[in-house]
Amino acid sequence: MSEAAAAFTATLTEGQITTLSFDYTDTAAKSNWSNLPEGLVQRSGLAMGDLTDEQREAALALLQAMLSEEGYQQVLDTFAADDVLGSGTLSGGTGPQLDWSSDNYFFAFFGDPTADSQFMVQFGGHHLALNIDYSDGAVTMTPEFVGIEPQTWTDESGTTIEPLGALKDSVFAVLGSLSAEELTTSELPQIYDDVVMGAGADADAFPEDGGVLVSDLTQEQQDLVTAAIEEWVGDIDEAVAAEITASYVAAYDETYISWSGSTDPESEDAYFRISGPQVWIEYVHQAGIGGSDIHLHTVYRDKTSAYGA
Repeated sequence: MSEAAAAFTATLTEGQITTLSFDYTDTAAKSNWSNLPEGLVQRSGLAMGDLTDEQREAALALLQAMLSEEGYQQVLDTFAADDVLGSGTLSGGTGPQLDWSSDNYFFAFFGDPTADSQFMVQFGGHHLALNIDYSDGAVTMTPEFVGIEPQTWTDESGTTIEPLGALKDSVFAVLGSLSAEELTTSELPQIYDDVVMGAGADADAFPEDGGVLVSDLTQEQQDLVTAAIEEWVGDIDEAVAAEITASYVAAYDETYISWSGSTDPESEDAYFRISGPQVWIEYVHQAGIGGSDIHLHTVYRDKTSAYGA
């Protein structure tokens, strides 16, 4: 990771390095991420659109070093979704006309990205926020925001692209496994039109846990919950992801699943949550604003290790 970071910075000018770099303790800049398009929220750091071809190649190599194969592909698919929105090929949108583009994603380094120091790499833009921290051999990766619009599209080769299809399927596999009694117990009283712990949320303001305890579910159902968690945690290196997931599974006697609005995969009102002493995952549907149908917002936080804590 540190070698890839050094290779990236070696391609940059002094001015670009200044734009990219922040003190590790700059909490205001760290929290300045968003799922909104560029133009509504100005990010911290250096934009992909301001890079030369050589610099962009090194930036993508850095993302590959940070992420699993699936996590890296998700980033590329998020770029592609914004380019689809920006192309104007979707019709019927009621939202603002914004500069949706794969150029509008930003890198920021907090601290010196070397193997013997603590540092954090932030990367994000519309529907994406990654905050990956490295310290003494430990890696943490939250807050993470992942969304997509449109949910699906057809590329130039005629292939249908559905970047968050497996993630969506994992959520509704859990919901579909619940009995009528479990659905009643796990239903939340409030309808949600967005994630609660998204951009700007107070890190100490998690809503109270509630729903059905994962430990009260059958082993088959628990395995479905674990598979859903892995859809988020699996964006990071496999060995790191396995350790993080194991810590969440070990706390299933204090971890809840809940939902509100609808359990229909095509409903605008669908909302799902996994909450425990460490893990916090939210998944919600929203009406499309760029000319597509519903689109997805999700957030993953670890209550014990946000921004490398």
